[in-house]
Amino acid sequence: MAGFAEIIGHEQIIEHLQNAIKMDKISHAYILNGPDKSGKKMLAEAFAQTLQCEQHGIEPCMECHSCKQAVNHNQPDIIYVTHEKPNTLSVADIRSQLVNDVDVKPYSSKYKIYIVDEAEKMNQQAQNALLKT
Repeated sequence: MAGFAEIIGHEQIIEHLQNAIKMDKISHAYILNGPDKSGKKMLAEAFAQTLQCEQHGIEPCMECHSCKQAVNHNQPDIIYVTHEKPNTLSVADIRSQLVNDVDVKPYSSKYKIYIVDEAEKMNQQAQNALLKT
């Protein structure tokens, strides 16, 4: 997992996300859209790691316990929503991984962050379940 400084391109998006952090105006959801392999997941992970960093800066410190957990993909408040079937993200996936967990307070951080990779694979029922969360 990389910080914003290691991400090539996306300067406007990075600036927007860092300004949101500086002003403490974090939105409840962000949609990162673009072609495959364009860095969407890397941006999402850098943003999530920065929000969870114990130093509370606009870049993850990469040294604190939370950053080390995030690098190893075991930070308890960064949840990756995955799908069982190869080409679809079903309502069961959303309900089991997100809906039933969203009411639980963050374990060790200020935020609880869900990263839904390949969200375009959500079927209509999954989209509705997510919207109603």
